[in-house]
Amino acid sequence: MPAHVPRSQLKAIVATVLVIFPAILFYAILFRKALNLPFDDDYEGLVDFLNHMAVLRSRPAKTSYFFAAQYNEYKIFFARGSAWLVLRLFGHIDMRLLCAIGNAFVLILAMLLWKMFLPNTKNLAARLA
Repeated sequence: MPAHVPRSQLKAIVATVLVIFPAILFYAILFRKALNLPFDDDYEGLVDFLNHMAVLRSRPAKTSYFFAAQYNEYKIFFARGSAWLVLRLFGHIDMRLLCAIGNAFVLILAMLLWKMFLPNTKNLAARLA
């Protein structure tokens, strides 16, 4: 490895660290502070939904309820689908896991923005900035 790092490469490294550090900090705080307890609208939005699902016996009834159930004026398919999947896979609901799944989509959004923003720019530091 050369002792002298080119200036453009150094700029790219600094820009990369500045972009990645907030995400690392966010997820470190999230995983440290997340509780396995429903909070606020988790009761009505998820736990109540899962209680209704537990009573239904047939797959068509569960599928119909999944598509028809509404939370206020919203149909929150992703949250309910994730909760239903976690319940089916593990036999219990883990709010920390659901929190992590939901917040992981911020990274997917970041990757989408990365692909969209200045895709033809060769200068990595300029693109990160």
